[in-house]
Amino acid sequence: MKKTIYIVGMVAVLGMATSLPVQAGNKDRVGTAGATEIMIPVSARNLALSNSFTANLSGIDGVTLNPASVGLMPKNEVYFSNMKYLADINVYYFGAGINAGDVGNFGFTIKSLDFGEITKTTTTNPYGTGETFSPTFVTLGLTYAKELTEYIQFGTTVKVIHESISNASATGVGVDVGFQYSGSGVIPGLNFGIVVKDIGLTKMVFEGQGLTNADSRANGAPPSAGKKKYVTPSEPFDIPSSFEFGVSYKLDMSDLMSLNMGSNYVNRNISYDLYNFGGELSYNNLVYIRGGYSYAVDATDTPFGATFGVGLNYNLGFDITFDYGYRAVEYFGDANQLVSVKIGI
Repeated sequence: MKKTIYIVGMVAVLGMATSLPVQAGNKDRVGTAGATEIMIPVSARNLALSNSFTANLSGIDGVTLNPASVGLMPKNEVYFSNMKYLADINVYYFGAGINAGDVGNFGFTIKSLDFGEITKTTTTNPYGTGETFSPTFVTLGLTYAKELTEYIQFGTTVKVIHESISNASATGVGVDVGFQYSGSGVIPGLNFGIVVKDIGLTKMVFEGQGLTNADSRANGAPPSAGKKKYVTPSEPFDIPSSFEFGVSYKLDMSDLMSLNMGSNYVNRNISYDLYNFGGELSYNNLVYIRGGYSYAVDATDTPFGATFGVGLNYNLGFDITFDYGYRAVEYFGDANQLVSVKIGI
């Protein structure tokens, strides 16, 4: 018991210390960071719960909320998801987890955005050149997680974020560090989670031929001097970091039914802080009904509303889980709808 209390205390101190640079941000920095696609949900279960479960996560599908979730992965897992996001953008996600026993567990993830074909325009052809292009937004993640004790899990993810748009690209590296305290002996069913997400190891900056222009007026030269090339500088930018702390509680209502409730606080360096709340009703660990809501501190208007979803878990000689998540959207017409499949082998 003393060992457990000591480790929990160290986890809390480490989380607070690591989050100090993150907490320096506030609402005045809204819009000052890039690569915000890393915040787009990829798990149908987590979307349906308004991303409220920083604690009590298990499996490769929880890695984007807390990498420590991979430490509780009982089997090798494969995960697929697709979401219709905003303005006809599709988000595709793939994850694979390996249970390596006493060594720990490993995970690999890839997220990709599909923007479709976009008409290419220039200053001389503002209505289109007749050509099209498709931006490439890809995030790769490599995770290591392990159970430190019977109750405590640790995990970390290294991410490589790449964006390219018509002959210009930017690449950055970020790190997530998370802990979970699961199965409290003091209050059975009570769980805690703490995570620092997207610690930027490098700033991102766009470079490439797309920033090179030719203009007869470059450097103040007269038109008769001919065209000269000049490069439009791109300002380096941070990725959107956050510190999150969450609590969850699982109530066994009967031998077949249970209610899992979660909430977390999200402190972001580039936007409003969030309070997320969610609940999941389970029948025989087979059928799940979920709902959630997020509250943005000091925000006068937010694009996203309430969430809900359902899930089905079944064993066919291997575990297979189907999930669906729905999130109301205020200004972009269609709601966010996310479907996912997880297979445990």
